[in-house]
Order: sequence, then structure tokens, then C-alpha cells
Amino acid sequence: MHIELTSRCTLACPGCPRTAIADKLGTFPKQDLSSDDLWTFLDCESGRQLPDLFLEGNHGDPIYYPQLFDLIKRFRDTKKFDIRTNGSYQTEEFWNTLASLLGPQDTITFGI
Repeated sequence: MHIELTSRCTLACPGCPRTAIADKLGTFPKQDLSSDDLWTFLDCESGRQLPDLFLEGNHGDPIYYPQLFDLIKRFRDTKKFDIRTNGSYQTEEFWNTLASLLGPQDTITFGI
């Protein structure tokens, strides 16, 4: 399941919807998916049947979701994570923590 966790992003890529429609809609607001709503959804019967979580961003980058580590910890034993990111502006500590939470079945794809 593809989950758009946040609209946060540090870049302004020309092909991104955030940038391409900025002249029509103005600045894209910073919004995060409610962690309570996400937990409720993923803990329901249908949510428990989802083996993979694709954390991607059409309007934001999942590495800027404030509860990213909590999400991974909470569902570490039941989900495989596929994270797609531009990988910008995070600290070495962030990447070390993320690496410690992910397993060999998980992937991170860096878009350049």
C-alpha cells in the first residue's frame, strides 16, 4: 500500500506537483497524516493483511514525517517497508537510526 505520510519536503523540483502548480494554488501547506488515524487504519483487519508499506511522496518526502521512526517500530514485525526519498538534508544520526530500524527485507530508494 502506498502511503503519503506528509507534504513536507526541502526541495522545489520543477516536475513536482508542489512546484508545478504553486503559481495556481500558492505555497503547498505542510501537513502530516495523523499518526492516530494511521495506527487505527493499519491495526484494523484489512490493514493487518497488508504485507508491504510503500512510503513514497508525490507531494512530500517520507523522511520528514515526524513519526516515521514510531511507525516503523510499531509495525516492524508485521510489515515490509519500501521508502522512496530524495535523501536531502537529514543528519548522519537520522540515517543511522533509520538503518537500525530497518531489516534486510526493507528497501530505501534514493531519487536523484
